[in-house]
Amino acid sequence: MRKPSLRVAALVLALLLAGGTVLTLFVFRPTLKVAARTEIIALWSGRGVDKALGRELGVRIKWMDYGAQEVYQRVLEDLDKPAGKLPDVYLGLGLESRQIGALAAQNALLDIGADPERTPNLLRAMNSDTSRIPEMKLGGRMYSFPALRESLASVYPQKAWINIGWLEKAGLPVPSTPERLHAALLAFKALDGNGNGIADETPLGAAYAGGGQSTLGFLIAPFVTTDYDLSRGNYLNVENGRVYAGVTEPAFKEALAYLRGLYADGLTDKAVFTQSTGALKESAGGGEKYGVILAQDILALLGDERAAGYAPLPPLIYNGHSATLVRRGQVKTGGFLIPARIAPRRQKRALALGDAMLGPEGTRLVCFEGAAAVYSALRGEVPCWEIEPDEITRTWYAPVGEQCIGNALPPLSLPPERTAELSADGVYGKVTDALVSYTRAFVTGEKSLETQWDAYLAALDAAGLQKMISYTQEAYDRRDEEVK
Repeated sequence: MRKPSLRVAALVLALLLAGGTVLTLFVFRPTLKVAARTEIIALWSGRGVDKALGRELGVRIKWMDYGAQEVYQRVLEDLDKPAGKLPDVYLGLGLESRQIGALAAQNALLDIGADPERTPNLLRAMNSDTSRIPEMKLGGRMYSFPALRESLASVYPQKAWINIGWLEKAGLPVPSTPERLHAALLAFKALDGNGNGIADETPLGAAYAGGGQSTLGFLIAPFVTTDYDLSRGNYLNVENGRVYAGVTEPAFKEALAYLRGLYADGLTDKAVFTQSTGALKESAGGGEKYGVILAQDILALLGDERAAGYAPLPPLIYNGHSATLVRRGQVKTGGFLIPARIAPRRQKRALALGDAMLGPEGTRLVCFEGAAAVYSALRGEVPCWEIEPDEITRTWYAPVGEQCIGNALPPLSLPPERTAELSADGVYGKVTDALVSYTRAFVTGEKSLETQWDAYLAALDAAGLQKMISYTQEAYDRRDEEVK
């Protein structure tokens, strides 16, 4: 008796001889199991990205829904599963570098950079700008396909927008210093800018939580150059090869004193140090309310029609110093990971998918269309990360930003064991908690800058800031070697 496999082969051959039209029913496409957040699955499926990339690669993408929260815990649970039960790809889970480092320390992730010849689009991206390579790597290895995407909002996130009508009504020029901005906000407070006879306006609108931290950096930047974006845990700088924390400098104390003055004069939302970007958007949607708004993306906050009433406020100057945060060349990692224990044939298919996403067609399919539509239409096969910033950026922010790059800490990757140690000790969270707590207390007046500044510095050290600086210094010193 023939084996079942031979009978199937004979049947397929008979159909081929009878006429090739029926044979398409038997074309086999291997399955590529992709674990993703619920929203990623909805996005890809809704736009047909999974089917389009599947056809290009000759695979069938099968989704594994990892929910919307606690996705890292789901990945940790996978460590105890047999290889056959694992997904081929972790897509868009948003894991942090320290979480990836912890997984890498357990040999759970594939080093996708070990054989760049199998990933030509990745190799092209690496060769086009070698300065990106350290940002793509973690401890000298590459565990994630990078998302090489930029938008105007992410390149220059520390933006401020001023209400043109209110400024003209007050008869004031565009503020160029912190002092003049303070004066303009005082004028806005007494202006009745929306003309309804009710004191329902707020001179300054900003957010502190939910990704809005870096917008506060616009007010801090004239005093001290630092990436004040607590959602990213970035507040380190480098000068003459020395890594330091800008949030411990005396100039940062001056910045906090300035913010304290704005708050004490009633010029900001009382919830400015607790409300999220979403809450700011909801508040701003209730009519003409704000004279100045700190926001990365004014269009997303107000919409096209209302945003037209605001103009970008140039970076402020204090004692001859002006700065703005630059994230040019932004590379996001952690969005495409491959389990190390899956079979080589599955690894090959997973690598092909990751590389296809960096190719022209994959770029067109995968990149979010919103940023491209707002800032500059994609032309032909221009990759997402080459979208040109508009005239606002070139005029106001880019010239200042070019001067700030020297003090900005370049993208670095700590060795997995260092990242795992900092994560296990909770250093990132503890330092951020101390910074958030004291900053809020200083600005609202709950704590005195004059009498409790030393206590603030001691709290940061107790949280592990010096260890963070030391390990970052090590990574900075060997950065040139990783580029090679």
